Amino acid sequence: WARKLNAVYPTVAEEWSLFAADDLRFHPGWADEVARVGERTNCCVVGTNDLHNVRVKAGRHSTHPAVNRGYKECGGVIDDPTRMLFEGYGHWWTDDEFVQTAMWRRTWAFAKAAHVEHLHPEYGDAEWDDTYLRGRATMWDDQAVYASRKHLWGRWSVRRTA
Repeated sequence: WARKLNAVYPTVAEEWSLFAADDLRFHPGWADEVARVGERTNCCVVGTNDLHNVRVKAGRHSTHPAVNRGYKECGGVIDDPTRMLFEGYGHWWTDDEFVQTAMWRRTWAFAKAAHVEHLHPEYGDAEWDDTYLRGRATMWDDQAVYASRKHLWGRWSVRRTA
């Protein structure tokens, strides 16, 4: 996920990009809500609501954030400004590092009404196929990588919810 998004992000000319996957259902008005929250808060990263994850529903995280092209100026990965996402995770925790870094930079807001539903087996919305199982296989190793890196973005705090 991170490698693919890092490869394509520099080529995107649009004002907003969604760091997405192929297991999403887009509800009407989600993109307008992202733009509205981004404009109102002047934040470059806007969390969408996946309608399932407990932290997301509480406005403290986003599994699929929308990113304004202006975020490039904030510095990218905390220790590698040439990339948007850290590529050292097998699958898990990539979104956590990205969102928490944006929070630490005070350029993250949550758009509760931007419904980008995550159709994932954890929520009973998809089957556990080979792709999901490969991703799940690295969960504990990824958690150790995350734990070793989270000091880099310091004590993060949640930005405004809209």
